[in-house]
Amino acid sequence: MTLLLTALSTFNCFGQPEKDKIVPKANLIDSGAICSTFGYYNSTPESPNGRYIVFTKYKEVPVQNQSVVGIITIFDIKNNIYKEITEVKNANIHDGVMTLWVDNEIIAFQDGELTPINLDEYDYLNNGWYDRVSFVNIRTGKKWTSNIPGRIGHESINGKVLIAAMHPLNGFWGLYEVNVKNHEERFICDPSIFESLVEKNVSKERNSIYWKLLHATYSPNGKRVAMRLDVRKKGEMLNGGGSQTTTVIIDTVGSNPIYFGEQPLHFSWFDNKTIIGFCGDKENGPLRKGEYQMKGFENKGGGLCRFELNPIECIEKLSAFGNHLGISPNKMWYASENWYQEDSVELRLYKKYIYSPYSIVTKNFYGKRTWNKPGPVHINPSFSRDGKTLFFTEVTDGVRFQAKWIDLKPIICRH
Repeated sequence: MTLLLTALSTFNCFGQPEKDKIVPKANLIDSGAICSTFGYYNSTPESPNGRYIVFTKYKEVPVQNQSVVGIITIFDIKNNIYKEITEVKNANIHDGVMTLWVDNEIIAFQDGELTPINLDEYDYLNNGWYDRVSFVNIRTGKKWTSNIPGRIGHESINGKVLIAAMHPLNGFWGLYEVNVKNHEERFICDPSIFESLVEKNVSKERNSIYWKLLHATYSPNGKRVAMRLDVRKKGEMLNGGGSQTTTVIIDTVGSNPIYFGEQPLHFSWFDNKTIIGFCGDKENGPLRKGEYQMKGFENKGGGLCRFELNPIECIEKLSAFGNHLGISPNKMWYASENWYQEDSVELRLYKKYIYSPYSIVTKNFYGKRTWNKPGPVHINPSFSRDGKTLFFTEVTDGVRFQAKWIDLKPIICRH
């Protein structure tokens, strides 16, 4: 692990840049792990002070998100050591256990089994450990679990974490914000606040009590939340994409709801006023031109696009089409893989406004394990807080998968 310690330390650039593109080398975060993974796409595993990297390793090779024990582990860069923090029964595989740094000592995570997104029958949930969000102190090992059953948001800001309660379990429903230090749990909204804003042809005969909020994402200043809203009726199965998979925005105080419309794929905030995501047509992806999403987009072709929210309008195309999105803090670089079920799985690194990859970071032919049920393992790229390291998870032999990283400093320095 000396290599990781060196690569994540201070780096200075000397000499003239080479003419040829640099192809970064991928490194394992833990060469002793049977399997390992990071969390959500575009959610950095690096602690705010840059000292620790958090990941989940598994006691055995997981096949599905059941009967699997994950171990939340940190790598201490300063002391070049690993520390196991806590075990998670029935740990997720798809996005790991969605670990997030609340501060330099506390980690938030999805603690155990997740309920299906499209579930409408809740009786069995009352007797099980489902949709739990917990918090653990890496120094003391002390752990507590939120009262709100749901899915954790994509990042923590100002010591707070978002939870989307997708099922009316134990009286909770909709979007909540948790103040981790004082354990205060505050309701923000439920899906019904957006009901009057959704196009009538989308919401017709679809009662909002069956709508789902998920992938809650703070704006950089923590004052707004963007999230996915699935507009559905009882028993209706939605798998993402299409006019019923939409994006909505709301202030964290529960006011100023905005209905963006059909969801840009794997969206994120660009700044406090704009969001980004992949958009396209049937040649470039699953998203169709719509009344809201594609204003000003029609002549730009498929790609990573940036949108104003007031009024809703596509203002620029940042780069080429992709899938799961990781974008650097300075917004000059992004990483994403190619489309679902293609012959190869490629993680590509792009520079802003350049539509061909700067490099293919990694490539394999394990698409079945990457994409298919019962236990898909997505690449989920993310950057370090200084933008000089790229983190991702990759299937390594068709069954096993590992959390990996690459050093971007030689590339950043020459650009």
